[in-house]
Amino acid sequence: MAGKKGNKAHANKTSFTSKSRSGIPAYEKWTEKAAEDFFLESLRIAKKKDTYCMEDIYNQLNAYKYIYDYLISKFPKFAPFKEMIKNQIIARLNKSGLKNEFNPTIVKFNLSANYNWKEKTENEQNHNFKELPKIQIIKTND
Repeated sequence: MAGKKGNKAHANKTSFTSKSRSGIPAYEKWTEKAAEDFFLESLRIAKKKDTYCMEDIYNQLNAYKYIYDYLISKFPKFAPFKEMIKNQIIARLNKSGLKNEFNPTIVKFNLSANYNWKEKTENEQNHNFKELPKIQIIKTND
């Protein structure tokens, strides 16, 4: 059933534009204190025994994946928090894989797919070979 004309359901929706109709910049909810609280809560969740991936944190905080990068671009001092959060999860996965609490193959797959882990180290090697001087070989009849 279609809504009546003049339905006010759409009138109360928040606009996510960068400027309001009056030209004043839209309200930014992320203050430094709010960002700090968000990162601390993320770290607290990461330390829980039942947190195995970043998605667990996103779901518990009702946050989207790129909020961490956005907040770090806005408040660079919080960059170490993201690494601490990832390190908590990686350490738990490693320990659980080594203890055979989880299938080690699945742990290895998860770490390589989600955390850019590599089984082999890749080294870039640059060699500057000098061209050897040409030697003329003379055949003698001795």
